Amino acid sequence: MRYCILFGIFLFVNIAFGQVYDIVVDAHGTGDFNTIGEAISSIPNNQEKRTLILVKNGVYQEKLIVSSSKTFVSIIGEDVNNVIITWSDYQGKDGMFGADSYTLLAEGADFYMENITVVNGYGPGAQAVAIRTTGDRQVFKNCVFKGHQDTYYAHKNRQYNFKCHIEGNTDFIYGDATAVFDSCNIHSIAGGQYISAPADSKMITELGGSRFIHGFLFTNCNLTAAPDVADQSVFLGRPWQPNASAAYINCILGRHIKPAGWSQWNDNNHESAVFSEYLNKNRDGSLADVSQRVSWSAQLTEQEATVYYLSNFFLRKGIVNWLPKKTATALHAPLKVVADGMLLEWQEVEGAVGYAIYKEGRIVEVVSTNSFLASEVIVDASEYKIVTVNEMGAMSDGSESLPESTGISPNLINSGIFKMEKGRIVFHQLVDVQLYNLSGQVVQKGKKVDNLDVEKLSPGIYLLKVISDNGEVNTNKVFLGN
Repeated sequence: MRYCILFGIFLFVNIAFGQVYDIVVDAHGTGDFNTIGEAISSIPNNQEKRTLILVKNGVYQEKLIVSSSKTFVSIIGEDVNNVIITWSDYQGKDGMFGADSYTLLAEGADFYMENITVVNGYGPGAQAVAIRTTGDRQVFKNCVFKGHQDTYYAHKNRQYNFKCHIEGNTDFIYGDATAVFDSCNIHSIAGGQYISAPADSKMITELGGSRFIHGFLFTNCNLTAAPDVADQSVFLGRPWQPNASAAYINCILGRHIKPAGWSQWNDNNHESAVFSEYLNKNRDGSLADVSQRVSWSAQLTEQEATVYYLSNFFLRKGIVNWLPKKTATALHAPLKVVADGMLLEWQEVEGAVGYAIYKEGRIVEVVSTNSFLASEVIVDASEYKIVTVNEMGAMSDGSESLPESTGISPNLINSGIFKMEKGRIVFHQLVDVQLYNLSGQVVQKGKKVDNLDVEKLSPGIYLLKVISDNGEVNTNKVFLGN
């Protein structure tokens, strides 16, 4: 009898997955397909209805192609650190060109990918592409791209990368595309000295009587380096071809960035290049020293920087404008999560197509309603993480804006600056802190404190606003149990 009950639960889980995702991929054999490539091949060509694919944790050794006939596809990973697509082609292998050494080739228009790691595992010594993008209106959110030389080939059209991690050593972000890297971590590893190598952008407009090249835009990014990368050893970029453009705006520059900022190629490409910066900062928050930048680069004025806003950057006469920020922004996470016996319920999120229920880092179920029936009594609701899924497949991670009625807009979740103890929230440094209920009322606060007494508060979800001694503000969702 016990085995029948477990079997019934297993079937219920797969049915629930199907209520939200069209296809489930699992390398371990419990999904619709064992490989992502098989799932992509099963999708009808040139469809206008979006297909949502959930990829469960696993290592997928595939050379994956999302062809131009596969439109409106979303691929969502269970966990970015545990859904890994890897291949190891390289330039020169059996006469292969560097552009064809990709692990993932994304050709389909309106492609969306989230929580996926893509690796070219060849290593140093040759061009070895992790991802090559050619389709228009593509969005990558919370993805990781790893390689050495030529990691990310932004080849054609328009791509938007949000909260991604891209790492490599030589020209590891390069190509002709109009590509934005928003709030990304750009990580240099040993063995090279160039981050970006933009080419001949195909989007050039006349703005105010001057030429504007829609090339690469790095905004609100964090430029980091491995410990074995020397200080002042890495250039922001170099022009691979004429009419190259790259801009770094409101980024944090690590000590590995060279004072000159930019490098020439072996010819005169820099004479037509537009390489610029605006309000970049050092790790300590001070403005970056740009006094030694090359003469053919520019420091933008506030007015000049406005043309790099996302609403302008992807716009060109004759091409439909595209505003991807909204696409990449998930709905807020569910509120008022309550456990009653084996039942977990939460406040329904308007616009959600479903909810993924995580426990111990794994999805245990995906449902289309605002409740989940566990296989055992739920002792502590905080053991479960409920995330919202929108029509793109985008999942909430807690950093999305909550409804205005709460009075709070959270920034970073799981900041690591506090821990929960029985009846107390303990901080790792002296902080100013305010604790709000979900109606936006302050129920507890303190100034320059290392802990907050919450023992007498009612169980439930609260919003914790923490201001550290350097002025950094974090807002976190916390669950207070009995």
